[in-house]
Amino acid sequence: MKPPVLKMIKVSALILAPWNYKPPATPEQMGKLIASIRHDESAGVLAVRPLDNGKFEVVDGNHRLEAIRLVGWKTAPCEVFEINKREAILLSKRRNTERSEERRVGK
Repeated sequence: MKPPVLKMIKVSALILAPWNYKPPATPEQMGKLIASIRHDESAGVLAVRPLDNGKFEVVDGNHRLEAIRLVGWKTAPCEVFEINKREAILLSKRRNTERSEERRVGK
């Protein structure tokens, strides 16, 4: 896999992957995420892949995208991966597993 390219992408061009369902964040979780993004914009970086229709599918960052929309950003920092759906699913699972492990160890 080639390294991703960091780009600012219009929020209106970002779509959630139908295969990457996440339950909604609780109000407490969303409040913490919004505070984190406002404090450090790099906390809002999304992993995306380009689609044939000019949109970008969010591979990792569903809750961050929701927070970005609530904060009112017009563009979002994105790591753009040139990958297919199978690779996107694997990347999403890997990143979510890593984050879960970090939270578990951090407690």
